[in-house]
Amino acid sequence: SPEDAKPLAFALSSAADRLRTHSWLAAAEVLYRAALAAELKAGEEGGSSAASGSFRSWLGLAACCFVRGRMMAAKRCFAIVQTRAQEDEHAAGGVTAMARDCRLFGFCEFFLATEGLDARCAATPRNKASEAMSALRATHVSMYYRSTLATEVGNWEVLAALGEFYRLIGCPEWPPSEPAPDMATAMSYFEQAKAMTETSAFVQDRLDCLVERAAEPEEEDALSPMSN
Repeated sequence: SPEDAKPLAFALSSAADRLRTHSWLAAAEVLYRAALAAELKAGEEGGSSAASGSFRSWLGLAACCFVRGRMMAAKRCFAIVQTRAQEDEHAAGGVTAMARDCRLFGFCEFFLATEGLDARCAATPRNKASEAMSALRATHVSMYYRSTLATEVGNWEVLAALGEFYRLIGCPEWPPSEPAPDMATAMSYFEQAKAMTETSAFVQDRLDCLVERAAEPEEEDALSPMSN
């Protein structure tokens, strides 16, 4: 019954959270999908927004997809997460701008950062270099602010998401036509994330990749005839 579905959904989502914490992502994804199905059943009778699934379950599913490399699926889930956040705010009678700004989206902070960069670039004339550089700096300042919020509450997933942004996109020049990875900043964020969790295979994998990449120039120098 719908009455039984609500506590079932909560239990499934809680179990999925625990599995995701230990990087058992396939099992966690199954449970998040089951939680969403239970939430759908719970919301059917009253016609509430729960019929579209909860913010928590969609965010957890997005995180699973992100870490497993299914970026488009994660981005689609994040779009639903944003809608659910707005619906929750409306149901609560509105929230302050501060409360809205302080809401964190875990691994989906990666998409929030890319969307922010795209929006700032789109709003900046290409022939005005000073405004363009200010727009790029604003993106990095925004991400630093998000990282301080994450550090305060111990949300390592946000830090990992920001690390992934700098690993893949970094600090592109104007106009941004291609990525310019910033490995030092990426390493810093991943190290901060690891300090908060010892069980994330994703964080450890990224750290290993960054260390390996940092060692590549040294290996090339060692093989160069000029080094002998």
